[in-house]
Amino acid sequence: MQIVDPLGRIELNIMLAKDAVERMGEAIPFIARVTALASARQRLVLALAIDASPSMDGERIFFAKSAAIKLIEILEPGDVLMIIGFCKKPFLVYGPRTIETQDQIKEARRKIAAIKTCPGTNIADTLVYTITLLKEELKSGGIGRILLITDGEPTVGEKKPDKIEEKVFKALGESEIPIVAIGVGSEYNESLLLRLADATNGDLEHISDVDHLEEVIVKEAVKAAQVVAQNVELLLTTPPGVEARFYGRRFKATEEGYVVDIGFLSSGEVEDIAGELIVAEPGTAGVTVSFKVRYTDPQTQVVIESSALTARIAVGKPSYYQKVIASKVEMIKSSEQLKKAILSKNYKEAVQYLREIAEASLSIGSVDLREKTIDILELIEKGEVEEGAKRAATLARKLSRGGEA
Repeated sequence: MQIVDPLGRIELNIMLAKDAVERMGEAIPFIARVTALASARQRLVLALAIDASPSMDGERIFFAKSAAIKLIEILEPGDVLMIIGFCKKPFLVYGPRTIETQDQIKEARRKIAAIKTCPGTNIADTLVYTITLLKEELKSGGIGRILLITDGEPTVGEKKPDKIEEKVFKALGESEIPIVAIGVGSEYNESLLLRLADATNGDLEHISDVDHLEEVIVKEAVKAAQVVAQNVELLLTTPPGVEARFYGRRFKATEEGYVVDIGFLSSGEVEDIAGELIVAEPGTAGVTVSFKVRYTDPQTQVVIESSALTARIAVGKPSYYQKVIASKVEMIKSSEQLKKAILSKNYKEAVQYLREIAEASLSIGSVDLREKTIDILELIEKGEVEEGAKRAATLARKLSRGGEA
């Protein structure tokens, strides 16, 4: 079952593991797949925040600077770039401004090259400062994104991950600005970066080899510039006697039904929303549920809503059973539990959920995912817990959103 929105930008595909229930309280696993069909190029308002603490000295700060210079090359007229360094407090390296002339390019390169390390790591105040600058620039429109590069724990200002998350939420207010949290090496706080990515519908990247830093930075910047829809939501309407559960996503029950927060979608992006329909009172004739997708056009700020896509659930023996759908839902459930284990640093539980993900990956036919999961398990079991935990956090973040690991 699939439908495309009126502008032809997003396709919604609903896949139920089965089409009938045989008893009250039975759960039907489902995947709502949201695919961005269109291509687009938005005005980009990009902030790159670079950790300049002493631990970044050497090749780490070198590759961070190289990544910043590479960003200059992919910007288009009208895009805005700002570069912030931070140690015990944030400092503005460049911008916020467009880069359209050779003189501006030379100036930006010179200022980036001049970044020097300094004591302390103040992530909380850096993010608040960066968000403030971005919100001002976004008054003229565009897509905002923060790329945060760090290799250590916060040592100055607020240090507790939950309190830093609160400060970020307060600074954002009603603004939607995803944070792409990029952890370098094995000494950063993966729980903090996971919180930041989760809270802002951003991404989490683990860099063990700094040679890959430029590649990640460019990939994330291009993705931000190609947003085709923002404030994307999945709407699910259920009749009395049917409840829904969602995994790996923020959602709320409202008068119009269940509303699931998806965030931004970029060209070609596919996200799977996993859930279960709990049929407590199917009656004798069965029930019907309906799905819609709603989003804001980034250029016009007009809200677009698709037609309803309905699914009928009968009473009796199912006419089919899609094990791959049920396994995908179980995998996303396990990845959500893996996130919680990482946040609480309960690595014994993390191993359990990694094993569940590895098992589910066989059922959905993903050899690559199974290999990645087994590699993480082996790291943890060999005692390389820090590296294993950071890879596990990145895996959990990507899987819980139903994307590619």
